[in-house]
Amino acid sequence: MNYFRSHRWVSWLSKQLIWSLPAGEGKVYLTFDDGPDPEVTPWVMEVLGEKGIKASFFCVGANIERYPSVFEQLKEQGHLVANHSYNHEKGWRTDASAYVKSVDQCERLIGNRIFRPPYGKITSTQIKLLKQRYTIVMWSLLSMDYDQKKDPNRLLSSLSKKVKAGDIIVFHDSQKAKKNLQKILPQFIDVAHSKGLKFELLPTELVTKT
Repeated sequence: MNYFRSHRWVSWLSKQLIWSLPAGEGKVYLTFDDGPDPEVTPWVMEVLGEKGIKASFFCVGANIERYPSVFEQLKEQGHLVANHSYNHEKGWRTDASAYVKSVDQCERLIGNRIFRPPYGKITSTQIKLLKQRYTIVMWSLLSMDYDQKKDPNRLLSSLSKKVKAGDIIVFHDSQKAKKNLQKILPQFIDVAHSKGLKFELLPTELVTKT
């Protein structure tokens, strides 16, 4: 079983969600979930600055209010900020109306309508309620940096082999992922560049959906 790339049958069942983007021009899309974090997010920004790339950060509303200066720094440095709900609820365990309320609460802090469900878990009812106003972005390549039992060298090797143009790649700017992230991220960026891939922000047309 491939634990890194989203399963095709899931993509087929969820055509209303965005899993990847066109592969033209060798573009890939680096994204981070669960921040901002006062320690990890600034480190990520430093690495991205050194590599000369921008990324998209799916932020938790409660963390935005807890660490507003870090959130503002993300925007000042030209990164895209997007919605990861206010309280990081699991969609499969949350009433649809409460789930939408959490997303809307975070949207008021974010200022755009691009959303990724925490844990990638969202019900068909939640999708139906949200998709009229939000662009729901999933991923095609998951780093699994949050799994502290994983060997970071093996994670890096798998990611490096699998990454391809059009991929939406997920890392996490969180304390849970910190150890693996710090070992993997700089090297992964270098490997992707060596393969001729270019890191881009998620496209504007996704962000400005009304």
